[in-house]
Amino acid sequence: MSDIDDLINEAVSVSTSSRHEDLNKKVVEFCQKASDENYWLEKVFSGLAYRNFHDFLKLKKLIAKNEDDDLPVIAYYSRNLLEVGIWTAFCFQSAENAHIFYSDVGRDGDDLLKKNLEMGIDKESTITARAELKQNAAKQNVHDIEQRFTSVHKAAKEVGLEKLFLCANKQLSKFAHPTALQIISPRSGQEAQDLAKSFYTQASVQFCQSIYILEIRYGLREQES
Repeated sequence: MSDIDDLINEAVSVSTSSRHEDLNKKVVEFCQKASDENYWLEKVFSGLAYRNFHDFLKLKKLIAKNEDDDLPVIAYYSRNLLEVGIWTAFCFQSAENAHIFYSDVGRDGDDLLKKNLEMGIDKESTITARAELKQNAAKQNVHDIEQRFTSVHKAAKEVGLEKLFLCANKQLSKFAHPTALQIISPRSGQEAQDLAKSFYTQASVQFCQSIYILEIRYGLREQES
């Protein structure tokens, strides 16, 4: 069996074994024990845990179907796992980083509302919604929601994954989006299968790395020195 197959099998094992259940139990336990001051942190990591497993299991089902038309969706979920993996590493690096990511919920919301204003959509209600969002964010110690959200590229650079992100994201985006390549020259047959396996392999590696980080964070694995 090749190293690639070993990586894929490990990822599948993680998603279907007791490790998945054990991690879920820890997520629930940490949420239940969290203080009011730290509950935001558990929301961040519980969300990351859910999204890692959700997207990998979706991807695994698509690979099992083995249909050429699914290549764009396979690329989409593979790219999701790349980005979620970067956010997992970024948030694990420090509580400050985790709070930056948490604060981006408000920044994302404010960004959407600003676009509504630019397009002239429900101007009065949008202004009210922005004011309420800012007020609610302040209650959660987020005072700068009008700033730009943190890009995944910036997060990747912060955790030493910039080169991986730039290369993998470019490749996956060519197939996840309706690009000229994807529309005019779609891949099929063996070429589509080879690309799907390549994307799946990349995603499996990223998924395993993310789960290792989460297991360390939840006390299920010791961090290597």
